[in-house]
Amino acid sequence: MKTEDIKIFCDVVSNYFQEVTSVPVEIGVPYIRTENFETLSLTGAIGISGVRRGCLFITATDSMIKELAQIILMSDDVDDITMYDMVGELTNTIAGNVRQSFGPEFDISIPIIIKGKHIDIIMQKLKTPVYIIPIIWKEHKFFLNIGID
Repeated sequence: MKTEDIKIFCDVVSNYFQEVTSVPVEIGVPYIRTENFETLSLTGAIGISGVRRGCLFITATDSMIKELAQIILMSDDVDDITMYDMVGELTNTIAGNVRQSFGPEFDISIPIIIKGKHIDIIMQKLKTPVYIIPIIWKEHKFFLNIGID
């Protein structure tokens, strides 16, 4: 991945939160993952295939996903199933919007939802490093992990 590719992901995340919630995000400095990474309580992962291959995942806390769902659905009544759907939709929307920049050969899978903290999601056989982008929305810190050849 090139610096320009990472910027595309950062811009897509920034635009999404500004448009959907009217609250900007604070994008931290992306860094290369050098050791195991502990996911937060909810994770949405999407496989990438086509001319590029790999994976991206967003990992966030329950409280962040719940608050995002409350804003989008305009309801305080958000259950676990709704939160699973929300993290999947967030991941899918980010990947789909990135696809607009990378072209139609940037194929994305349906999201996989992972509940609970896990040590590492392994992205094997990638030629390029996996990048972690720390992001803060309101008081919530979450992470976008990108490993795409």
